Amino acid sequence: MFEDDYSHVGRSLDGEWSQIYYLLKWAWEAWPQGRPLHFSLMPVFTGLGMHMGGLPWVYFFGFLFIAGNAALFYVTALKVAPPGPALAGACAFCLFPADTTHAMLTHNMALQASLMFLLAAVHAYLSDKKLLSYLLIAGTLICYETAIVPFIAAPLLKSPWNRKTIKELATTTAVVALLMTGHALLRAAMNEHRMMELVSDNPWRLAGHVPASMVIGPLTVLKAFFLRPGYALSHANALTAFSGLVFATGMGWALWRLPLPLELKCLSFSALSEKYGLKMHGSLKIPQGLAPGGRLLIAGALALCLAYVLTFTRWPPTSLGGRDTCVHLAATFGASIIITGLAWMILETAGMFRLKLAAAGAVAVYLAFLLGFSMAVQKDFVNGSEFQRQFWREVLQLCPDLEDGTTIFVKENIRTTSDFVIPNAWSVRLVLEQMLLFPKDWTSPPALFILNEKVIAGVTPDPGGESWTLLIPGEGRETRTVKQGKVIALELNANGLVRLESAEHRPGWEPLEGLHVKPEGKSSIQSLEKKALYRIMIERGLR
Repeated sequence: MFEDDYSHVGRSLDGEWSQIYYLLKWAWEAWPQGRPLHFSLMPVFTGLGMHMGGLPWVYFFGFLFIAGNAALFYVTALKVAPPGPALAGACAFCLFPADTTHAMLTHNMALQASLMFLLAAVHAYLSDKKLLSYLLIAGTLICYETAIVPFIAAPLLKSPWNRKTIKELATTTAVVALLMTGHALLRAAMNEHRMMELVSDNPWRLAGHVPASMVIGPLTVLKAFFLRPGYALSHANALTAFSGLVFATGMGWALWRLPLPLELKCLSFSALSEKYGLKMHGSLKIPQGLAPGGRLLIAGALALCLAYVLTFTRWPPTSLGGRDTCVHLAATFGASIIITGLAWMILETAGMFRLKLAAAGAVAVYLAFLLGFSMAVQKDFVNGSEFQRQFWREVLQLCPDLEDGTTIFVKENIRTTSDFVIPNAWSVRLVLEQMLLFPKDWTSPPALFILNEKVIAGVTPDPGGESWTLLIPGEGRETRTVKQGKVIALELNANGLVRLESAEHRPGWEPLEGLHVKPEGKSSIQSLEKKALYRIMIERGLR
């Protein structure tokens, strides 16, 4: 697990239904971030997974969300494109290179649900069930709101385009605007933190962010589609090479064999000359699929730009690695529609020159490179997981004398050289309490903090010098009392983590001068009850 997973998933790892019920009740009463469903899915599926067989089952549920969305995209794309291009688009949906958070439980079990609402709404719309589509798209608002805006482009997926298309675009725009306004007013009435922060912000600055994001975001996605195959090639190993070869072979064969409505349409030069007064003669045969394929490109491009209308909290949307790439989540739909249309046009054009096999191979090889990139990201997460295990084993070995009020500071030099995940992010302060069951009469359970700039800025001595106050970084104003003599200081050297006898006059610890560290005392860990996260982190088994 990584980063936000500890906050939203870690509390349900013990599978206690009373705790899960409490989290569900809190989600629907407090409406955190205006996303009650978002904060309900994680404890429910985590609890089910842990009861069914442990953490692997929790990840299996996350996999089902992503695989289910890819299947839903495929059946939706089949309504507007032949099977081959639809399959290419579904693969691009699975392997979308701009969002590298698929391995985070918080994202694959909750954020992907928002995409599921969007895909289901578009499918219903294309099936002429418009009222149902409006009800479905409203679900994105209580899950992850950025996915609602691309729905506006749904009418462009229908063909042919005519005056009715303009009316339908106006209708979907009005429906989305009405739903967003109602949701915003409800969040404001509930004094929801992020909405209040948004209201108090400079409206002119936010107004400028919207059009800028609609340009910057798509360019970032385009950059990912261009650069990530190179990353995959530079990080390839035997497994990725073999997997890519098998995938490219199967995908190429499928794209070659799946039928296309390959009809040639004659474009008459003489007809054009009569219309525009030009002296042109003859005709040119063009693939029939170029026109609908081109329409998909335009519809996908619009959906891609609209995906960044609500990206206020992560601006500018330029991230290509790490948790902040979830800003590209809603762009998955538009980008995959573009790939569908592009694959259709490539295959049809190549078919006209009897080069369909070569075109199918080229598309399959490109998708295989995206697969290689996804495997490289997954490997990064595996390495991060192993780093976490080693880190927490060393922490518990060096800090066996945990007691009420113990605060552990670790100098910020422990990050791995990872491109896509931070093994020890802000959530490290939650881990000890999720690994060990501390006595109920402890008023300040032990917690660990990475000594970074934000933590240092939040530490201030109290009058008298007997304690310090730590303003914990985050959305709230939560504080922790750091007591003299109850602080454990750890830092990294060539052999791993070490426990310091004193933090006085040591490089990197200057902001905490005067804070007395705790001498190592009698071990208390063995007497504490171990939770599921302890078995996952410290013991080798995953049950």
